[in-house]
Amino acid sequence: MSGMSPALISGYRIFGPCAPTDDHPLTRTHDSTTIRGDSPPDTEFMSDTPLSRAQLDQLRHSVSNATPIRKCASYARFSGWSTLLAGALTLVFGLGDTTALVLGLALSFIGFREITLSKRVLSLELGAPMKLAVNQLALGACLALYAVFSIVTHDPSDSVLASSITNDPALAQAPELAQLGDQLAGFEQMARYAVWILLVVVAVIMQGGTAIWYALKKSRLNAIHAHNEPWVLDVHRVMQGLEPVHTVGTQSDSENDHTQRFTRAAA
Repeated sequence: MSGMSPALISGYRIFGPCAPTDDHPLTRTHDSTTIRGDSPPDTEFMSDTPLSRAQLDQLRHSVSNATPIRKCASYARFSGWSTLLAGALTLVFGLGDTTALVLGLALSFIGFREITLSKRVLSLELGAPMKLAVNQLALGACLALYAVFSIVTHDPSDSVLASSITNDPALAQAPELAQLGDQLAGFEQMARYAVWILLVVVAVIMQGGTAIWYALKKSRLNAIHAHNEPWVLDVHRVMQGLEPVHTVGTQSDSENDHTQRFTRAAA
């Protein structure tokens, strides 16, 4: 063996005269998992994670595809808290006014439901976007009905400025101020009607547009469910702090294996 290189001599001492050939590929052990030397690189298990490279790529793609859903859930949560706050303020400042109390209760209920549905969207529930859309339509209808009801039932003679001038004896004795009070009362009525009409327009445009935006997220959720295995969806839910839908006992053997591997990796 004097003419042999040091590498060949070492191989001869380890394997003997019958070194492995192409018909007997080498094997190596990685984290208690024996992997053949001729296995494809994309199915090998990485040393620092129990998931394969293909599974990690699947998780990466699922996170990217779910970005619009997470934005939808964030907006729904913000909209819900805003509506709930508006309802609470309406209840506080509308004491004694039946119309304001009804509006406050309706806004509070719609806001609470919006917050609840935002969590269901984040949990990738297929029916949640359409329920959010219906909730926005209910909010728009509620605001529009309140504005229309206020326009129909409003008494034009009920003016804060006119009554303040009339009730003040000093101002009532001045004809010029009385005439000015009538003009201000007219401007007050116009401002009220403008606010109510604007409320109807905003309710139709904002709530209607938001409802359409929510409804469009249903197709995105359908695509996510169609192109990802259940265990990938559960990983997304767990990373968002939610409970998984497919428990280990209800999945197939391969899905159970993926879920258990991810659980060990997260631990």
